[in-house]
Amino acid sequence: VVPITTSEADLLRYHAWEWKTQLLAEKLADDNGFSVGYIHLKDMSGPEAEDAFARGFFPNYNKQAMILDVRHNRGGNIDSWVLDVLQRKAWMYWQSRDFTVENGGIGWDEQFAFRGHIVVLLNERTSSDGEGVSRGISELGLGRLIGTRTWGGGIWLASDNHLVDGGIASAPEIGTYNDNFGWGLGVEQMGV
Repeated sequence: VVPITTSEADLLRYHAWEWKTQLLAEKLADDNGFSVGYIHLKDMSGPEAEDAFARGFFPNYNKQAMILDVRHNRGGNIDSWVLDVLQRKAWMYWQSRDFTVENGGIGWDEQFAFRGHIVVLLNERTSSDGEGVSRGISELGLGRLIGTRTWGGGIWLASDNHLVDGGIASAPEIGTYNDNFGWGLGVEQMGV
């Protein structure tokens, strides 16, 4: 037996919840006659978030539905990459004479273009870039949002205001804008 820290135990419980949620989504979809991919992004920061999206998306790009779970998402800055991947559209299909669908003989361009339905799960703990990607999916007509009102942080933080005592003072610094909602994307102080 090797003892672990409280934070390591929390992370194990978190990953167990994530795995059970994915299995439940896949079982419910299978019971109802369709296939689903499940991606949970706990944040949108750096290589770990990029890896989490890639590991969830690319093995499932050919499913009939995709669940993007951004509940409890702490934000970051990969929304534009996620939206770029989700906006790919198949424009051409091809098939070899020698191969079938089962052994790789059919495909489409753009490679890895998702052609199914997208649902985004969000809640009151979805914040910052989690809200941004949710608003983007809705605004671009890529999918539906399901859940409760989010945190309400449409003006982003840089978190670079360090204090003399080593603390930090965060204040909204980076405004976000689009034509339909204006400044704050209809997120700031309201949530998605």
